[in-house]
Amino acid sequence: MKTQNNNSTKRILKIVLGVLALLLAIPFCLGMYAGYTSHTDATGQIEKILTEQCKCESVELDLSAYGLQFSRKDGVTGEKVAYILEGCDFNNDIATEAARLNSVLNAEVHDYLDLDTVELNFINGDQTERIVIKNGELQNQ
Repeated sequence: MKTQNNNSTKRILKIVLGVLALLLAIPFCLGMYAGYTSHTDATGQIEKILTEQCKCESVELDLSAYGLQFSRKDGVTGEKVAYILEGCDFNNDIATEAARLNSVLNAEVHDYLDLDTVELNFINGDQTERIVIKNGELQNQ
């Protein structure tokens, strides 16, 4: 009789722990899904705006990372995205063009400020210029 009660208690305890684990996992999974879709929407909007606003031969998404990352160059980031802009033709210097693009992206992309790092790599012939935007602020090169 004692063994049967002991088995019943263990079974009930396992069920309760399973339900608790499930109740904790559901909000975590929903939060991750919401964050991922937000990140994906923002990167798609940024690529579309860069394509419309820049006179470039091509605009490509180079890197899109969602989740905790550690890097010596960028430190700790949660969301990072990088684009390659090839063969761009603009009247201003790259810093002025980057400031213009940053203000357009800031105004038009809903979750733009949630992105920890946005990297724009301008490639014209043999020259490559890297512009880094952290949390909506241009970084000094």
